[in-house]
This record gives sequence, C-alpha cells and structure tokens, in this order.
Amino acid sequence: MSQIIEALNSLPVDHVLLAAEGDDKKGGGDGGIIPAFTPALPDALKSITGQVLAWAAGIGIALAVLGQLLGWSMIGFGHTTERAGLATRGKQSVTWSLVGGMGLAVASSLVMLFYNAAKGGGN
Repeated sequence: MSQIIEALNSLPVDHVLLAAEGDDKKGGGDGGIIPAFTPALPDALKSITGQVLAWAAGIGIALAVLGQLLGWSMIGFGHTTERAGLATRGKQSVTWSLVGGMGLAVASSLVMLFYNAAKGGGN
C-alpha cells in the first residue's frame, strides 16, 4: 500500500484527477470523472419535517411529564410504605424522564440546524 501512495505522491499535480474533484471545463479540463454537483434538499421537506418534529416533540414531552408524575408518586408511595425499592425506581424514573424531555427539546432544533446547513443556511 505504501508503494501506491509513494507513486501517487511522485506524480505531477496536473496528472492526478481524483473522482470527487470534478475537473471543470473552464480550467482546461475535460469535465472530470464526476460532474460538479451541489446537493440540495427540496423546500417541501421543511414543512413536512417541521410538522413531524413538532408532533414528536409534543407527544414526547407529554410522555416525559407523565413519567415525572408517575415517578414522583412512586417516590412518595415508596417512602410512605417504607418500600425502598419502589422509591428508588421512582427516583430513576424522574431522572430518566427529565433526561428524555431535555433530549426531545433539543432534537427538533438540531434537526432543523442540520437541514438549514444542508440548504446552505439561506432559508
């Protein structure tokens, strides 16, 4: 493998054309192996993606709130009846529903950030 790399390094720069470079015809090239292409997402995807993310975030945060309520009730019931295992599971439920709610709150903004980055940040 190192001999191949050494051979490629010894070639002049104008003789090496990588497949992803897209040698343009303006610079005197023959158009390259792969034509120059700028990927873009369709605009219709933004409204559909936004609606799905809004529903998912709303349902997920509602379930996280339900997990909080059930977790706190398990803690209270476990302490009142001196069932340490039930109280411990309630504390875990509160913690994980809080982490899940924060993750859902951040997920929508991250997906839209990557969508806008793929669009070029203009929209």
